[in-house]
Amino acid sequence: MRSLLLCAAIAICAVAAVPAAATPPADTTITVDTTLPLDGSPGFGPFSATGGVICPRGDTVDVLAQAAGFQSGKRLQLLVLKRFTCADGSGTFDLFLRVHLVFEPFTDVGTWTVVGGTGKYERLRGTGTLVATPTPAGVLDELNGGMHID
Repeated sequence: MRSLLLCAAIAICAVAAVPAAATPPADTTITVDTTLPLDGSPGFGPFSATGGVICPRGDTVDVLAQAAGFQSGKRLQLLVLKRFTCADGSGTFDLFLRVHLVFEPFTDVGTWTVVGGTGKYERLRGTGTLVATPTPAGVLDELNGGMHID
C-alpha cells in the first residue's frame, strides 16, 4: 500500500512538472497611426496588425506617457504604455514602449514588450522593436517582433 501511494505521488509530481504548452512566437507587425493632441491629452489612433496572433485592427490610447532626457536638447527618451482595443471584441492588450529620439540627425526607434491583456489576450506574450515616423498630426509607429499566447 505504501509503495502504491509513493508511485501515485511520483506520477502526480511528474505530470505537474510538465510545463504548460505555449504557442510558438509568430512574426507580428503592428502599424499604429497615433494622433498627439495639442492640448496634451492622451495620444490615440487606429492600429492594424499582421501575423495572426492578435486581432487585425482596432484602436489605441496612450494610458501613460513620460519623457526624460531632454535637458541636452539632443535626445529624448519616451516611456509609453499603450492600450490596444480590438475592433472584433476579442479583448485588449497593453504594450510598454521605450522610445529613443535623437534630434540631429533625426531618428526615432525603440523597443516594446507586452505587459498585459484581457479576454483572448490575457496570456499574450511578446517583444520587439519599433521605428517611428513623424506625421503632421502625431506619429506613425511600425512595431515588429514576435508574439504568442501561453
